Amino acid sequence: MTPPSEAPRAKILEEAIGIVYRHGPRRITMRSLAEKLGYSPGTIYLHFRNKQELLKEIALHGFDALGDAVAPAHALEDPFEAIAETARRYIDFGLEHHALYRLMFHDIPLTGQLGPVEQARVARTWALGRTLYERGIASGAFRQSDPEIEANIGWAWVHGFVELAASGRLPAGGGLPRRLRAVRDAMIEARLRALRP
Repeated sequence: MTPPSEAPRAKILEEAIGIVYRHGPRRITMRSLAEKLGYSPGTIYLHFRNKQELLKEIALHGFDALGDAVAPAHALEDPFEAIAETARRYIDFGLEHHALYRLMFHDIPLTGQLGPVEQARVARTWALGRTLYERGIASGAFRQSDPEIEANIGWAWVHGFVELAASGRLPAGGGLPRRLRAVRDAMIEARLRALRP
């Protein structure tokens, strides 16, 4: 049997990603995708066995996009500025693309569903962050500690910030975007102070 062409698969994925960005994953149905693209429903199922598989591919796209968003920060030589810029880029991505971010981290279980290549895509941003902590500790700029623990702390605070801000609970009592940025910047500065020897 001839494998299905990649061109329709790419179009289906692109359209589904657009729906997630605009409306969230709950608005995706295989039938509506087929109608929108002028395909038969059977064509959609040739490329994606079910909606769950399609959502998994969208989540993987999100992890690729998040990795691309934070990667430029890793070219910064100063380890403190690299951590700060990574945090800003991570938070901006999570807030600007929150429906996709929710899909990546909450709406679809990826544990046990990924092969090694897919796992590397999911872990890319984590690995970039861990490398920054290793670099800062090895250079003596950061206090001596376990980079694995520091990376976990770093991820916990940016992820928590994104979720609280996106839900409207941060800053407490509401506030203008500039107030939210002030809280973000103060949080990043507190994190950097904690890393100093």
